[in-house]
Amino acid sequence: MASTTAFAMASKSEDMTVIPPSSISLSIEMSVLVIGGIIVLYTAAGGLWAVLVTDVVQFVVLSAAVMIVIPLALDDVGGFGSFAQQAPDRFFDFFNSEYTFGFFLAFLLYQTVYIGGNWSYVQRYTSVSTEQNARKVAYLFAGLYLICPFIWMLPPMIYRVINPGLEGVAAEGAYIMMAQRVLPAGLIGLVLSGMVSATASKANTTLNLAAVVFANDVYKKIFFPGVSEKTLIWVARIFTVFFGILTMILAILIPYVGGIVEMVLSTAAIAGGSLFAPLIWSLFSKRQTAGSIVTASLLSLAVSLFMKIASPYLLDIKLDRFWETALGVGLPLLILALFECLNDQQSYPQFEHIGQQDVQKDKEADRQNRFGIKVIGVSIAVVGLGVIILGVISSKGLTAIIVGTIISIGGLSIWRAGRK
Repeated sequence: MASTTAFAMASKSEDMTVIPPSSISLSIEMSVLVIGGIIVLYTAAGGLWAVLVTDVVQFVVLSAAVMIVIPLALDDVGGFGSFAQQAPDRFFDFFNSEYTFGFFLAFLLYQTVYIGGNWSYVQRYTSVSTEQNARKVAYLFAGLYLICPFIWMLPPMIYRVINPGLEGVAAEGAYIMMAQRVLPAGLIGLVLSGMVSATASKANTTLNLAAVVFANDVYKKIFFPGVSEKTLIWVARIFTVFFGILTMILAILIPYVGGIVEMVLSTAAIAGGSLFAPLIWSLFSKRQTAGSIVTASLLSLAVSLFMKIASPYLLDIKLDRFWETALGVGLPLLILALFECLNDQQSYPQFEHIGQQDVQKDKEADRQNRFGIKVIGVSIAVVGLGVIILGVISSKGLTAIIVGTIISIGGLSIWRAGRK
């Protein structure tokens, strides 16, 4: 979990490397420490509610930044038609020699088990009131996940036309370089805020989840079963700080091991299938046991690590993107299929249907929900007002004013809904 969070924070530090020294006085390391410290502080203090509220606001900030950059970037290259004409040959192809159709299928399978089994996403389903609302979360997630990458990746794609010589790790900073090219100073700050928001959204969710899991399932269940709720909250906060410090250390180190893209894809290939595929499989099978799940995870993880780290030196075998991902996802599935044939059908205790819940708890939950909705609405309206102000004082601020107005109206609407 700390590694996953570090990838998000490292992506922020990668982007910071392309900003001229005159634009910012903080080093990469100091930027990670400052941002990470803020994330750890509000996550430890506010828990899940702080994470949920800030995630919504952070999404709004990131979306606002993207919606402002895209029209200005397209205008800079003469429109979408001109951009398409100037793009290199095969630029819009879905597949190439490194990212093949086979890699796409393997990565699609990895994404399926990752999204379905990742605790950070599962937490979103369990944070709503009913099963129907949980389904709505899934549909919204799927829709945004399908559409947003095409929108968010457009600015760096446009910059590829402007600066075709940008390659390697330096290309990971294309987004902020595009923003620097078309935006005045105030709106560049908004884009940076969007990047920090994306970083914080991933980091705070994972930190909160890791702290809760270790406090409840390790500290309480294994070592101190009789611990009080008040003490457990403080233990969770301590775990939040611990994982936050570990995350910041990893984030500082990641740029020195090949860049964020290489690290994310390699880690996804090695650990994604091993950690999440057994969990998903066990939901639909009555032949899997705790032993088979753990065996599939550990064995496939060990093999993938060996092929990634040791095999190039000991066996002179280095897997390409496709085989690395196919091995990471396919091997745990093969091991699980073997256990499916060998194990007898298991008898699991059935979940009991929960009847009428405690009325007092329902009232308290409803009160908290309404308060949270009002906080989200006010926060979004304030963000919209800030975007409007930036647009007013900027030389190319008309798009920012329009985007900010839409955000403010949306925030006020949410606030009014929270009062009903």
